[in-house]
Amino acid sequence: MTMSISRISSCTTLILASVILWSDAWPAEELSGEGWPREIGITNGTVVIYQPQPESLQGNQLTGRMAVSVESSQSTAPVFGAMWFAATLQTDRDNRTANISDLNVTDVRFPDVSADKQAQLVSELEAQIEGRSLLISLDRLLTSLDIAEDRAEASQRLSMTPPVVLFMDEPAILVTIDGQPELSKVEGSGIERVINTPFTILRSDGRYYLFADTDVWYSANDLQGEWQLASQVPSDVAALAPEIPPEEQGADQQQDLEPG
Repeated sequence: MTMSISRISSCTTLILASVILWSDAWPAEELSGEGWPREIGITNGTVVIYQPQPESLQGNQLTGRMAVSVESSQSTAPVFGAMWFAATLQTDRDNRTANISDLNVTDVRFPDVSADKQAQLVSELEAQIEGRSLLISLDRLLTSLDIAEDRAEASQRLSMTPPVVLFMDEPAILVTIDGQPELSKVEGSGIERVINTPFTILRSDGRYYLFADTDVWYSANDLQGEWQLASQVPSDVAALAPEIPPEEQGADQQQDLEPG
């Protein structure tokens, strides 16, 4: 709880000079390895696919995404993008492997190329990947699914409520209270003290008093209400003001509130 007391890349355009010609086959040995990333040879270049990131598993239907890059002899640098897919999952628990089969490309994005070149890349990538299989580690897959589930649950707990913004057009100080105010009765009096704050805040006859400096108090009917400079303070409240060291006496009263 708080209350405010008012006081005096660039992106580089990648130009592909010609249509990339892909090889007709995706060699099985390039799909069955355990290491990542993996390369796929094409007629005049290379496609690199990175470890799939599963997003959901319903029955044996898996959805996910993976990063890809395409490099050809006509390009000065790889073209990086991302591919989303849906597939059928088959597991081999004895060998701790999972086969992602019948890959269906649902979306492909290459943000750093023109729309025409992106369409070309998407078309070629879909043609080569659609219906293929991908062998991965079952343990890696399960770990990735656990992480995806944790992230999905965490996103549901995100609050989009904007925070309260305190604005003052004059000098102010923020008085903090740790949680809801906790009041404790001052022995031998009818006064209560807010004990979960470093500041001296007292309540007497239903009104709150905040000590600011020697003979300087603020008062309010409610802790979250509007505080005003108190012209008069009950003597029993004033008697509970904290002592100020002699070297600090006479300091600018309009700049500091003394914790009590």
